[in-house]
Amino acid sequence: MNQRQTSKKVVVKKVRTEEPKTNAVKRDECEVASILRENVKRNVGERRPFTLPGNLVKRAGMNRSTYYRFITGETDGDLTLLASLAKGFDVPAWQLLVAGFVCESPPYLAGSSDDVGVGEDESEFVALLKCLDDRGRTFALRTLRNLVELCDRSRLGVVSVGMHDDKIELPEEPNSDESDQIVPTLKSE
Repeated sequence: MNQRQTSKKVVVKKVRTEEPKTNAVKRDECEVASILRENVKRNVGERRPFTLPGNLVKRAGMNRSTYYRFITGETDGDLTLLASLAKGFDVPAWQLLVAGFVCESPPYLAGSSDDVGVGEDESEFVALLKCLDDRGRTFALRTLRNLVELCDRSRLGVVSVGMHDDKIELPEEPNSDESDQIVPTLKSE
């Protein structure tokens, strides 16, 4: 070899800038990720709040590839993923970390406002609302507000509203100037 052909090898050493993680910390991180993964899987699928993963991904504002890498266990996710999933499920992030989480009956903190005066019917109502997209929620809330208003007017003797079993008999409403007002139209048989 002549002098022009000689080359020097450059060796670069990585310098560790943080403390190494212990096995206990890694195990705890994996356990939390697996709880989150199982909770997501439990609430996505046929006859569940999100029948397709794409619906959850879209609502959460995340990439499908990120979702699938997490679900398949390729990655354990991070706080950004947790926040996105919480947004998608429309629940506080901590609820997704409780083992056995189900959208229809989310966990609550003892002594919190969620714990006071919420019965089974109210929980079901909230769970059903959470399953709807924004348009569906808007429609359901407008319908409920109109029903409450009609019932209030009925108590005042302005209109009569009859309720029989699970059917509601409402009076005919005169045409209103408000085009966005929705009036329930369920009739008894």
